[in-house]
Amino acid sequence: MNYTINFDTEGVGAGILAALGAFLLVIVLIALVISIVVIIGQWKALKKGGKPGWAAIIPIYNNWVMCEMVGVNPYWVIVVLLSPILALIPVVGSLIQFVVALYFTILLNVSVARSFGKSDGYAAGLILLPVIFWPMLGFGKDEFVGAKPMDDVAYNKFKEITKKN
Repeated sequence: MNYTINFDTEGVGAGILAALGAFLLVIVLIALVISIVVIIGQWKALKKGGKPGWAAIIPIYNNWVMCEMVGVNPYWVIVVLLSPILALIPVVGSLIQFVVALYFTILLNVSVARSFGKSDGYAAGLILLPVIFWPMLGFGKDEFVGAKPMDDVAYNKFKEITKKN
């Protein structure tokens, strides 16, 4: 007796691709909703700070305007944009690039939180849960109290070094 089991595999590949496509579509839609919620919160926060809210829509410009609003040197935006060049340095380049981006993120968000009378812990919320904390900042009762930037240790050290030469 010879038993043979035949599997119909013609539709399996198409089914897997359809499931994968649906999964990716759901992920993209979730990311889009999160982005829109964060942009709306930033829009409202920028308006509270006397800046144009539409700046929140433009990816690099929004950081520049936010820096101006909270008293952070806006040239940090250019430094972060150019930091991928550091990745060309073997071994440590990518680490340095990561540290530069992380430093700027902390500097800007702590300065934003302080400029709205919030604590540094609120800045951690802006970084880690922006979909919750930006709308709270934009739609909340907190008013912009003026530029209160975090002490920019890196920039101050750079100024100190360049003055000596």
